[in-house]
Amino acid sequence: MAQPPLSVRLELWRLTRHPTTRRLYDAIERQGVFLAQLDRFQRPAAGDPDTPDPPAGVRLSTTRAADGVPDRLAGAPIAPDDIIVRAHRGGETVGSCCLSHRPVYVPELHRRLDFEGTYLWKLCVAPAERGRGIGSAIIGRAIEASAATTAGIEALVAPDNLPSRRAFSGCGFHPVERFTSLGAGRHQWHRQQPLDGEAPEPY
Repeated sequence: MAQPPLSVRLELWRLTRHPTTRRLYDAIERQGVFLAQLDRFQRPAAGDPDTPDPPAGVRLSTTRAADGVPDRLAGAPIAPDDIIVRAHRGGETVGSCCLSHRPVYVPELHRRLDFEGTYLWKLCVAPAERGRGIGSAIIGRAIEASAATTAGIEALVAPDNLPSRRAFSGCGFHPVERFTSLGAGRHQWHRQQPLDGEAPEPY
């Protein structure tokens, strides 16, 4: 089985997600120049996600976005009928994700995508709570919440986002397609490349 790319093995994803690097990328993007790659992960919505329970003191909830969204999702293009899965510790939201059954604009790719199943996006866990299984527990609850309305559930993950790839692979997701978007000024180029035949990553 092929090894992960060198950039992943060297954990360069940490550099690409550093706040200073992020600000630099955002400044370049504001000038109309961007390059992004995201892999589409999917799995059936039915079936046991085999995810761990959240750690002690953390509980999960599922609500409609119309009933309110966490601060971390305040600027996201969320529709009232989207579903929000949250992890709570006491009265504080320490993690969340959004579930959509509609076309969603993906800002990294500068395009709107229509997914076959439920689209799980904006998965986030508070920095102080990471590494405790909260993200996987949120994904597991999202799979359960999708099972009644759709046959599958999907997510987009950057090739170098090792933590998210581990979390989704551990919950039974498989990478099936790579989206690449490139832009300079008013010109944009988009490509979709099948990843059929890839096994779940051995993390």
